[in-house]
Amino acid sequence: MISESIQSSRSITAELSPPILYQNGLPAGLNWLARSMQEKYGFAVELKLEDFVISQQDLIIVLFQSARELLFNTLKHSGVKSAIVALVKNGSDRIELVVSDAGKGFDECFSIRNSGRRLIF
Repeated sequence: MISESIQSSRSITAELSPPILYQNGLPAGLNWLARSMQEKYGFAVELKLEDFVISQQDLIIVLFQSARELLFNTLKHSGVKSAIVALVKNGSDRIELVVSDAGKGFDECFSIRNSGRRLIF
């Protein structure tokens, strides 16, 4: 029972913060996430990643965790089986992460103006 708990804990840790993210950077981590979503949930993730380097480890982690959370929200609430993750450099000091889907959406009366699934760092 203890060994099962340890294995479960390691598995959860790897899913939340995969070693490939630290070893090979954000594009590799997002590719791993896309494969994982397809294998575990049959959810297709198309990646559109611009070629640039992010050197700040804390920013890499925030972007990865944000993409992961947005994809799970899409999986749970959109009613579709796919999404697109785009990561672009917007100017010299901004990075934009966009997760989009063709899902059913939400009632805009309950949303904050100009909110959505877009993070700009």
